Amino acid sequence: NSHGGDEQRQDSSGSSLSADDAASYQSYLQRLQSDMDAERADCDAVNNASGDGLDVDKVASQMLDSSRRAVAAESTTNIAAAFREEAEEKKTPPTEDEMLAMISNEVAYTKFRGRNPNSLLDLEFDVLRQRVLDNIEDATQKKNGKSKGKSYLSGKDVPREERKTVVILGTGWGSHAFVKLASTYDLRIVVVSPVNHFVFTPMLASAAVGTVEYRSMTEPIRVTNPNIDNFVEGRAIGVNVLEKTVQVQLTKLETATNAFTGTAANAGGRLDPDPVESMVVYGEDGSVLRDPSQGAGTVIDLSYDHLVCAVGTSSRLSLVKGAADYCFPLKTSQDSKRLRTAIGESLEYASRPDVQEYYYEDDEMQHQASEERRRRVHIAIVGGGPTGVELAGELMDFFQQVCGSPDGAYQHLRDDVSVTLIQSGTELVPAMDKELRARARQSLEEQGVRVIFNTRLQEVGQDY
Repeated sequence: NSHGGDEQRQDSSGSSLSADDAASYQSYLQRLQSDMDAERADCDAVNNASGDGLDVDKVASQMLDSSRRAVAAESTTNIAAAFREEAEEKKTPPTEDEMLAMISNEVAYTKFRGRNPNSLLDLEFDVLRQRVLDNIEDATQKKNGKSKGKSYLSGKDVPREERKTVVILGTGWGSHAFVKLASTYDLRIVVVSPVNHFVFTPMLASAAVGTVEYRSMTEPIRVTNPNIDNFVEGRAIGVNVLEKTVQVQLTKLETATNAFTGTAANAGGRLDPDPVESMVVYGEDGSVLRDPSQGAGTVIDLSYDHLVCAVGTSSRLSLVKGAADYCFPLKTSQDSKRLRTAIGESLEYASRPDVQEYYYEDDEMQHQASEERRRRVHIAIVGGGPTGVELAGELMDFFQQVCGSPDGAYQHLRDDVSVTLIQSGTELVPAMDKELRARARQSLEEQGVRVIFNTRLQEVGQDY
């Protein structure tokens, strides 16, 4: 029974229980009820197997009443204490990082379910069958030449006349895999994206320091499958499901040509959307209309039979004040080029005479010059995921090479360069296995990276 407002309960003997004890007791009763349900299921199984005609409801009711009488005979406080001791003996509840690692890692989730992640027998039969059939279909289709718009078995060198149109939005991992294997003999493939190439994102960090050139981590979507019907450089801004049309805002020429210019993080690029309000007029029913004042071809309509939406995600720099203006995202080939340019400029910026001790005679000014020089070559990376960890390691390797003795071009900065990795959680790359997470931290710290945990970015400024 409730006892005033002090969140206390009393058992049948009058002993006072705290809210935690009461919750533990309630959990105990729920577990007891679950056991009774299991016994009921066993009775059902026996009844069905033997045909003895057991009265399942009567048996379960008697067992539950007997258990409740046993519970009432004991001190409720003792039951709650015993339940807490049992809970303490078990593994403590997972932390937020552990839960994130579990749900974002297929291997960890499989282990959590008590299955062997390396065993094919632990896969559900329907999943295993579907994967086998998909592989057979892909191999057969490729051998038959259908991805090249042909059919060797039918003796056809040109695509079928009656083909359904598939419009694909995006040129990322999903659309790249689809375009590479899709049958252009049976389907008319049209790809829509602001960029005309696929980026192998694990190489972004290497490209940012010059270890890998851009052409080594990109593949034009037209090269992925030269037999697609068309690629449209633009951005989908609306879909009419009933009419099966998609409205595409075509990329302006000046946007495409300026994609790689500028060193600022907010420099224009092909992934940055043009202002939709000035290019599109919406009707009363929400449909997209062409604006005659903007000229023909600003917004086009594409008809489709099937629409594949594989646009992926974008960096939400607006969540942190100043991040969009003073941070460098690393998600596209344009981002890696800008960051690479900025890293080179920071080394030159720290080599200027105004931040060298010999330029000043006053001790205080010399100290300030030294601190400013270190600030100019201090790189802070926000995010301890795969990209952040890879970038931190690549930067330290790069600095060791260009600032090392005897051939480094920036030997005078070898004691000034530094890298800090900021992670909001308690571990790096939480989606990886525990051993890999520990190894990632150990490797970075051995290289000299300063790793800060349990820290979130609040604001970014020009002179921070």
